[in-house]
Amino acid sequence: MSKATIAKAIRDLEEKGFIERTRYGGLYKQTNLYAISGNWINWRQKKENASAEIELNRYKK
Repeated sequence: MSKATIAKAIRDLEEKGFIERTRYGGLYKQTNLYAISGNWINWRQKKENASAEIELNRYKK
């Protein structure tokens, strides 16, 4: 896997709330540290609500 692919996957996980960065690396070549977040539950609920809304709109027509 390329570095760009991994970076994109990490950004995507952060945006969706699956992981949180707990330590920022970069300076003095330290690494970033990530923790698994509990916010992923909210993402699932949003996804399920969106799916239910799509189904509802399908039958309204």
